[in-house]
Amino acid sequence: MRKNEKRVLENVRGVVGWLDQYREKLYGLDKNTADRNSELAGYFSDFDKEFLRFDRPAEKTEIVNEARKSEIVFLGDYHNLRKSQEVAAEIFAEVASSSPNRPVLAVEFVASKDQKILDDFLGGRTEEEVFLKKTHFLGWDNAEHWQGYRKLLEAAKKLGAKVYGVRPAGKNQPRTQKEKDEFWAASLADISQKNPKSRLFVHVGDMHLASTHLPESLSEIESLKNKRAVRVFQNLPQMYFSALRKYQNFQIPRALKIKNGAYNLFTAPAITKAISDIEYLQQFHGGGIEDEDILSEGLGLEIAKRIRDFLGIKGDFKDEPFPVFYYEEEGENFLQSLKNKIPSEKFEEYAKTLEQKGAVFVPVLRQNGEIVFSNTIIVKSFRLKRIIEELARYVASSEDSGQVPYPIQYFCSKLFIPERRPESKEEEKGEKIFTDFLNGKQPSLP
Repeated sequence: MRKNEKRVLENVRGVVGWLDQYREKLYGLDKNTADRNSELAGYFSDFDKEFLRFDRPAEKTEIVNEARKSEIVFLGDYHNLRKSQEVAAEIFAEVASSSPNRPVLAVEFVASKDQKILDDFLGGRTEEEVFLKKTHFLGWDNAEHWQGYRKLLEAAKKLGAKVYGVRPAGKNQPRTQKEKDEFWAASLADISQKNPKSRLFVHVGDMHLASTHLPESLSEIESLKNKRAVRVFQNLPQMYFSALRKYQNFQIPRALKIKNGAYNLFTAPAITKAISDIEYLQQFHGGGIEDEDILSEGLGLEIAKRIRDFLGIKGDFKDEPFPVFYYEEEGENFLQSLKNKIPSEKFEEYAKTLEQKGAVFVPVLRQNGEIVFSNTIIVKSFRLKRIIEELARYVASSEDSGQVPYPIQYFCSKLFIPERRPESKEEEKGEKIFTDFLNGKQPSLP
């Protein structure tokens, strides 16, 4: 790899490492919760060892076609990442729509004991709020993730699929991961027997889909062992970094064939996935930690420092404070409060950027030498690439104009999401700056 390619790759690894350290420090974790559970550590290790490398690039259409030829389609879920459920819903809908018989979907996020509640919800006899309460969804995952899981159920309802909850619950909980896989295998055998002509979709945590885990337990059941199956994963870290090392200018494929019957889709940046793990811990840790904001608590500053170093900006940051982050309604309210304090054209510019990008940097405002408000970044929807672009404006802009050419903003986002592709002429200019940088040319600021 070229010198600057190595710099970018190590930068991404470094930020993911920073997030891991942040998680360990904030929540008192060692390296992984599995460190204190040898059985779980071995289970994770089996998964990691199986997916160290991939066979070749693939296309989403290939994955869909392979799924259409299969009798069992495993949709690996990364519970903490909302995008994971949304993409699983898309694949399910695309494959199930061509099923000659009524498709069947088994989902981990609903317990088997709540089957009647699930049936009533899908049949329109139970309201969403009641369904979430009775199934104890908040004990399963972050409330914000329900939007993704709901899309999966909506797709199933639209296609008339039969949905089964398969999570074990109650007194007879499996004591080990192996017992859980055996429980699921028995449940899936029963579901398959009830629906002998249907394609079976299985939406469970991706760790359960290593060959020696749930698939092996299924192979021990006579009625299922010869059924053709495909496993679809998303954003496996080993696949991601292997692909970044292999493909020139980090132009990694959207999908990879890992090996026969196993594929990986890239649907979210590695840094976003690491952030999602911290959000999950915030949801369940308690004790007020859920009020902390990862961007305000250090990640934003860490990204800004790295942008400054890549741009070759000497010295420390400006005297103005590092941006405060506001989210969703609170952020939009803050922007509205500026309407009579700043020129109308500036207000319209910020409002337009927020609407189009989902994030906007608002520079510090002084009146009569006094700071009226500090640097601020408003986030309407979390899109890491857009947040980084707005951080780049803070790092690289002059305090008077607050203007940075968009291609430079795009370039800065590529330092953290090198697999990003340009979607406009301005982004193509930023892509050229990035490619030139990989070839050794330092970008220049106006």
